[in-house]
Amino acid sequence: MSDPSVVFVHGAGADHTVWRFQTRWLANRGCSVTAPDLPGHGSEPGPALESVEEIADWLAPRLAGGPVVVVGHSMGAFVAIETAVRNPDRLSGVVLVGAAPRMAVNP
Repeated sequence: MSDPSVVFVHGAGADHTVWRFQTRWLANRGCSVTAPDLPGHGSEPGPALESVEEIADWLAPRLAGGPVVVVGHSMGAFVAIETAVRNPDRLSGVVLVGAAPRMAVNP
């Protein structure tokens, strides 16, 4: 069995650096790890996408080759769920951090 692949999705107004300790820890243990900046955040150019669905569509081509675990924080948790719904064959798991059924999203 190969080492797991993990994709971390930050919340609104944040960037990939919120995952620096988690990504480093997992990478040092053989996991394939990525934490992209969402459009309009961090180093990713362009305007922020308007919906969770748009972000999930943007994220899908960035998933590693095999089944991946998507970890999402806050708005990123909603993106993780939507990505799983739209790409069930590409995910092996979803981890939700700081999520609730209803949340205000940072503009």
